[in-house]
Amino acid sequence: TLIPSLLSAMLKVLPTISVESFRSLRYVIVSGEVLPKALCQQFSSLPFEATLLNLYGLTEIGNDATYYEVKSVV
Repeated sequence: TLIPSLLSAMLKVLPTISVESFRSLRYVIVSGEVLPKALCQQFSSLPFEATLLNLYGLTEIGNDATYYEVKSVV
């Protein structure tokens, strides 16, 4: 689980890393910040299959209470 701004930073360096390293990746889970539409679009254009889950929960309880599976971005 990572915050969307960290996912954004990771995607910026992704072109310098072999895509084969991520073929077994099944889920990417983000939480703690707003997930921008542009980041969803960038993620969906990646050359490997992974499910992006956007979790939400109250900071006060430190747990995520719900999630949304990002399947397509219009």
